Amino acid sequence: VPTALTIKVNLTIIFDDWHQETSWKIVAENDPSIVFAEAIVDTYRAGDNVTETIFLPPGQSYVFTIQDYFEDGIEGGSYIMVSEDGKILAQGDGNFGAERFHQFTLPTVP
Repeated sequence: VPTALTIKVNLTIIFDDWHQETSWKIVAENDPSIVFAEAIVDTYRAGDNVTETIFLPPGQSYVFTIQDYFEDGIEGGSYIMVSEDGKILAQGDGNFGAERFHQFTLPTVP
């Protein structure tokens, strides 16, 4: 839920033919038990791509993890996470096997 104390981030995933294998999450870098957003396995059932809008607290460091249940990545796919000011926070092709991690920090003032 957007508030005055969050920064909007858009995550776009271009899928392969096995959407349901893809999952992702954003956690606090200093405490991975704090999950800010996630999509578990079987969340995505159809479509060529999806864009998720996520609202995160400013001034914190995060770890974004993208995973593939069958450990073969997103064949021919890709993903990108961009902040509302256009800064690329995470980006990659689908050739990541089981999972890939990205660390990013949002500015203090949205």
